[in-house]
Amino acid sequence: MRKYSFDDHPEHRAELEAWRDKWIANAMSTKPMDDEEREICRKAVIKMYADIGLPEPNIVFVQSPFILRFATGFAAEIWKRRGRNSDATAVAIRAATAVATRDATYDDKWYVFPVEEMIRLANKLGIGVDGIEHTQNTYSKYWQGGNQWSAWDSYLTFFRYIAKLEIDYSKYDAWEQLLIHSGPRCVHEQFCIISDRPEILKVDAQNRPHCDTGPFCQWRDGSKLYAIHGVRVPAWIITNPELITPEKIQAEANAEIRREMMKIYGWDRMLADVDATLVDKHPDPHIGELWSYDDTDGTTIKINKCQNGTLNPFTGQYDWYTLRVPTDTKTAVDANRWTYPLCRSMSDEEYIELCKTRT
Repeated sequence: MRKYSFDDHPEHRAELEAWRDKWIANAMSTKPMDDEEREICRKAVIKMYADIGLPEPNIVFVQSPFILRFATGFAAEIWKRRGRNSDATAVAIRAATAVATRDATYDDKWYVFPVEEMIRLANKLGIGVDGIEHTQNTYSKYWQGGNQWSAWDSYLTFFRYIAKLEIDYSKYDAWEQLLIHSGPRCVHEQFCIISDRPEILKVDAQNRPHCDTGPFCQWRDGSKLYAIHGVRVPAWIITNPELITPEKIQAEANAEIRREMMKIYGWDRMLADVDATLVDKHPDPHIGELWSYDDTDGTTIKINKCQNGTLNPFTGQYDWYTLRVPTDTKTAVDANRWTYPLCRSMSDEEYIELCKTRT
């Protein structure tokens, strides 16, 4: 077969931009599924299973990936524990969906299923507490992204409809229909659970998940996701920024989240509130500054405030970070060098020279 090349098909290259926009729109769709789409998806699922020799599964439509995750995990566990009985699976799907739907109506619980509800449901379905963790690790192997996987399918469909490669796409038809008409799904031998699209989906100018006033993504059952310029953050940082304190900033282990907390709280305010002292400042912002302050328990805290060594490709700028360093650190060079383990054995001169290559 001759290798395909855009050089041989300039008319195909001319279609790229419109095709890209079409599939971005599919990925970003917030259209609620209607009865017509659910029927299209139902038929597609039956065909998809038949194409690999499986009978029609239990097909369930849910409002969000939140419900999808828990219903799938519990249903798969019940099916396994009750002798691979499809009736037990159907019961598990209904029960897990009902409980997940009830809890998802409360704000900010997209990431943690309440322990009490999980235990009650696990006992009701005969899983027991020991099966809870397994159920929540199970769903991922059944996951298919639906319209969230539009990037890969834009590639496949371009060569199907624009380049018109001579390939048998008949077993891809069902996948493509589900891609267009629904959100993520979980496929299991006995069941297929399909999620609706979100009702809110926001991104920044670089198409990163972003909203600094509320959830960047929200489903119709109330489950939500929060992010600032592509950094996933706990809901409270956006909904209740007044709760951010220097102690919470320093306690946050994730450097990206800590940076966003610092942006909201303010660098100068942070250092002033903890009565920090500037110990040392280097002219190279990549090496930055060494600050020191005493924690409430009397522990001396030292932090390196510096610019990241890697350029942010989206903003064209170097992001600022605060990084906690050992209490015996005496200079900004010491502090910054310590944050790069492979550089700790370098002399000051060697490290300063290396930093020059970043600018």
